[in-house]
Amino acid sequence: MNIQLLPVKDRKILEAHGIYFAPTTLRRWHCQGINPQIFTKIGGLLFINKDKWDQLVAKKTQAALKRAKKIQQLR
Repeated sequence: MNIQLLPVKDRKILEAHGIYFAPTTLRRWHCQGINPQIFTKIGGLLFINKDKWDQLVAKKTQAALKRAKKIQQLR
């Protein structure tokens, strides 16, 4: 099992992996407990678990498509 952890502090690495949120936004999410499953803290450094991030994006995308489909049916 190979877990890919991306450092939140490095914006270029995040963007290279398709995460376009600012490091400050991600730190705020972590502090506020928003989507805690995507974060891992090791030695005082905050990381994003890339696999968990991809799962979250897929889940949110499916939910948005489902909502859009319902709205389309109401028209």
